Amino acid sequence: MEANERRERDVRRTESFSDVVIGFSLAQIGVALVVPTHAAELVAHAYWFYAFLWTFALVCLMWWNHHRLFRTVFVPTVPAIVLNFVLLATIVLLTYFANLLNRPGTWDDIVVATRLYYGALSANFLVWAALVAICLRDPENDDEEPTVRNARRGMVVNGIAGALQLGAVFGSFLLHEANVIVLVGAMVPVSFIASSFAATLLGFRRVRVT
Repeated sequence: MEANERRERDVRRTESFSDVVIGFSLAQIGVALVVPTHAAELVAHAYWFYAFLWTFALVCLMWWNHHRLFRTVFVPTVPAIVLNFVLLATIVLLTYFANLLNRPGTWDDIVVATRLYYGALSANFLVWAALVAICLRDPENDDEEPTVRNARRGMVVNGIAGALQLGAVFGSFLLHEANVIVLVGAMVPVSFIASSFAATLLGFRRVRVT
């Protein structure tokens, strides 16, 4: 079997395995929802619905980004495959912590689960940036290709956003517990807006792919 064929086979198998893990994580979000004694409780306490939608949307976005990575710059080296497994682990942990948020508990339980949830999300951003960085080091990825330049911008955006989000998680220990959920939750869109702006200032601009 030629080297190119082996690479393509490794990429397909790694992507297929990743799809199974991400698909299972999506299913687990719904399976783990607590069935209340009375249906009216679902309306009276609708926090579970927002947490479900938010996490479902995040995991779908992660799958799409993962698909684009494998379609463009992923190279099946040992470090890249190992980091891909770590990336999948952060997705599984994210859905697990989302299930913790959906369970009834004390305010302290919610605060701890919130920090764990957004900590896993921060780790996902940072691991994603590291994975792209490793793939871009391969000579197969030409720096002048639009897909490679866009991947490099995505690496910078995710790296900065992950660092900002992780900083918010650690910074939340300095705040009153009532403000923790607001801070770390609001930092997700804020961190991506800030990191996108920073990437543009640093010269990492999105390129139109024809």
